[in-house]
Amino acid sequence: MPLVQITGNAWTHQGQPIGPERRPELFFAPKAHGFGDDSLLIGVEAKADLQASGYFTVMVEAAPGLLYQPRMRWLLNPAEQDPEQWAYGYAEWPFLIAPGNGGVIGDLIGVFPPGTILVGIGEPPIGGVVWIDITDETENGVAVWAPEGTF
Repeated sequence: MPLVQITGNAWTHQGQPIGPERRPELFFAPKAHGFGDDSLLIGVEAKADLQASGYFTVMVEAAPGLLYQPRMRWLLNPAEQDPEQWAYGYAEWPFLIAPGNGGVIGDLIGVFPPGTILVGIGEPPIGGVVWIDITDETENGVAVWAPEGTF
């Protein structure tokens, strides 16, 4: 699978980076896996290169159906010298990224390749994908939302 680069910034809501004394780490965790011939295929979590300014770059695998969710952790008690006593804060963003050809993270959020099928509850949160609503009480037990011309 080819590797592509994703870039962007990871800041607080005040537009500031998390200071290096808090040892922030940004990861891109795969949320889809696959199989081929006689093999199970797994997406590997990628750790971003996070600079003190908040700017990051990360190399991720790009394959059909392989989606990533960004997550971050940082120290809550940076004055603690004993790593066994470190406590972490965590953030996990509620969106998935299809890396495609890579690029700036803001351009990749909510952009899914043709044929993407997502399963969830209620109406689809985005357009352009096949969405299966598992709570709809239809004769078949599910409601399927799809872009025009899909079926």
